[in-house]
Amino acid sequence: MTIRKQQAFTRLETMFVLGVSFLLLATALPAVQRAREDSRSVRCKNNLKQLGLAMHNYHDVYNLLPPGWISKQMDGVGHPSTGWQSSILPFVDEAPLYNALDMDEPVYTTRDQSQIKKPIKTYRCPMDSTPSENPIRGEWGTSNYVANYGARPIPRWSASQANTAFWPGNQTASLSPTDEKRYGMFRANSRIRFRDITDGTSNTIMIGEKDIQGGAALWPGPRSNYHESDVVSDASFASPMNKSQYGFSSRHDGFVQFLLCDGAVRAFPFDIDSRDFETPEEMGVFQKLGAKADGQVVDEF
Repeated sequence: MTIRKQQAFTRLETMFVLGVSFLLLATALPAVQRAREDSRSVRCKNNLKQLGLAMHNYHDVYNLLPPGWISKQMDGVGHPSTGWQSSILPFVDEAPLYNALDMDEPVYTTRDQSQIKKPIKTYRCPMDSTPSENPIRGEWGTSNYVANYGARPIPRWSASQANTAFWPGNQTASLSPTDEKRYGMFRANSRIRFRDITDGTSNTIMIGEKDIQGGAALWPGPRSNYHESDVVSDASFASPMNKSQYGFSSRHDGFVQFLLCDGAVRAFPFDIDSRDFETPEEMGVFQKLGAKADGQVVDEF
């Protein structure tokens, strides 16, 4: 009986097989990475849809949208406030947390500080790497979603501005009818209804993303009226996407996802048409979507 010896791979054949394997792996990895990013983008989109449903349910109950933040003391620093994401907790399956917070006072004054550090999955984009306790914003609970302040930059206070109307938390009383139309859905003690959106709910931003590049956000509320960017961002020319602390931002590949007031979620490219303006006709697409009543309806975006 003849025993045939099994011939092993030569060194050259082994190197060839390994080379083909590495080539296949290198080809497959980008596709795997792309599939993973697409999955995370879908989860982020679903979060925004849940926030849209929560906002509409809140409006059904109270006949208005929650304020951007609730501030009983209209001076600037040192007065933490309750933000819009605290207000809608019962509508995102977080009723026990809502009931545990003292909603008659700033939520930061709650006795159990762990409550305002709680990770809330609906408030996080899986693409973002900010820790669950935001290290840039006082170690409170991180959110990746901010409400739309409007087409104008958020007012900034300085010592040279004696008129307190310039304070971010105190400009509600100072807006002219023209300025009011150019602002968005949320600011200090705002009381906006869907009927106020004369441009149409499908043409107005409600909520957008904010990731670690912009310091992410906080779900309990802003640390003070000086820190309104904890809960809102603006769609002004001065706050380009992914380039501003006060603007919207994301880790998605080339776009930021936004919830419109009609509940639809759209992805806007980083380089969306954005312009400085004096008249509504000079607005860019981004500014038109940021304002709720400027009269400039966007047909395509």
